[in-house]
Amino acid sequence: MKSLDRKPTKRYLTKDDFMELQSKIVQRGGRYLLSKLNPSALKRTQSTFGESSFQHANWWIIPAVRRRWNQLVTDDPNQIYEDYFVQKYLADRQGLKVLSLGCGIGSHERNLAKHQVFAQIDAYDIAPNLIDRANQIAQAEGLHNIQFHCADVNAMALEKEAYDLIFFHSSLHHFLHLDQLIGQKIPHALREDGYLLLNDYWGPDRLQWTPGQLQEINRLLPTIPEKYRVRFQSNKVKKSVSGPGWLRMRLSDPSEAAEASQIKALLSASFTTLEEQAIGGNILMPLLKDIAHHYVEDHKEANAILANLFQAEDQFIQKEQPLLFFGVYQKIP
Repeated sequence: MKSLDRKPTKRYLTKDDFMELQSKIVQRGGRYLLSKLNPSALKRTQSTFGESSFQHANWWIIPAVRRRWNQLVTDDPNQIYEDYFVQKYLADRQGLKVLSLGCGIGSHERNLAKHQVFAQIDAYDIAPNLIDRANQIAQAEGLHNIQFHCADVNAMALEKEAYDLIFFHSSLHHFLHLDQLIGQKIPHALREDGYLLLNDYWGPDRLQWTPGQLQEINRLLPTIPEKYRVRFQSNKVKKSVSGPGWLRMRLSDPSEAAEASQIKALLSASFTTLEEQAIGGNILMPLLKDIAHHYVEDHKEANAILANLFQAEDQFIQKEQPLLFFGVYQKIP
């Protein structure tokens, strides 16, 4: 019975779907709903990533969560993984070319661009407003070795062995035809001594959580005081988590984790693993969604709640595969 609880369960429609629809309409207005009725899957995906100003309820905004990620990957809560990677793998190299696919607003790419080892960083995304903003910020910061481009990566032809580093931050799991991307296109574009750098999601397709995962989240949620469970821009208290339904995932963002469960096996088939580190996310990501804003400030009570949740997640990912990971790879000759 326990082994069954660890398998993702496809749920076509859930209570969380209705809560998500209600909150998005409150935050973004009726135009959000209309954008999701567009028959074009690409346009629906673009509308999801085009809304950069509505990220305040997501768990990654919490400083303690970010310090936790740093600690897990770099063994230093104050060192970001980009700096760690450059210092460990590229300390004696210069004039390197980087390709980033699915860069969003480009914050992580700019972290790389601040290192002099990189002569050129080409970053791509499908959301034109994010690309425009990314270029504006890079220019304002005086980063002349990076260019952001708007393009559909799935339709791009990559030059053979053109890059020393290919980079994905929370974007690889959004691509379709991962067998071709990971097994063919990336090795084709990566130089023999180049690196593939990932900080990404490789959990269940369409975010279909396991019964065991939902059981643990719903056990923990009532232990948190209600004032720390009031949803963002709402007076409603978060009382349970049912996870996103498969239909909503297909409608809202057709790219979200469409083939993510294949990533681990595909990487093993085409790349040598230099290091991999579990980042978790199994408990924290669904539980803190829409209530993350309560934990941004440094408060003793909120910090104690987070410490308890961190411990619960550490214990949980000993039983189930972590959803998020950091990894460094080189292609198999």
